[in-house]
Amino acid sequence: MIASAWMLRIAGSGMVLMMACGGSHKPAAEGPPPSTEETEPAEDPSQILIPPEKLDAIEATFTRHVSEVSRCFPKAVEAGELQATDKGYVTVGLTVTESGAPENVRAVEATLDSQVLKDCVTAEVSSWEFTTLPKPLDYSHTYVFERL
Repeated sequence: MIASAWMLRIAGSGMVLMMACGGSHKPAAEGPPPSTEETEPAEDPSQILIPPEKLDAIEATFTRHVSEVSRCFPKAVEAGELQATDKGYVTVGLTVTESGAPENVRAVEATLDSQVLKDCVTAEVSSWEFTTLPKPLDYSHTYVFERL
């Protein structure tokens, strides 16, 4: 019973809509004819997804430079800020721009208390070139450091 009343209401609404669409025709206003081209709505940058292969390329950049970053640990030991037997990690945060440039590179977390180590790692990452992206991407990567 409820379903038929609902259907009747929908059917009635359809009749009203059909009658409303059949109104009189107004003469066209002077000026250029309306465009028949379909325009795409502007894309919301927050809705653009980064393709998985681009994320893989960013991670591959970090992996490719492991040997350079690993040289930062002995520098911290030589500076007297760490012992050769220390172990821990440094997590680097950055924004990869659309052109692939690293921006705002910083140590976001570290278990090794060495400014020399953090400065060295961030300087290394700042000098790299990443893959191009459809929009800027905030990213982080953790490097683990163990004894020499």
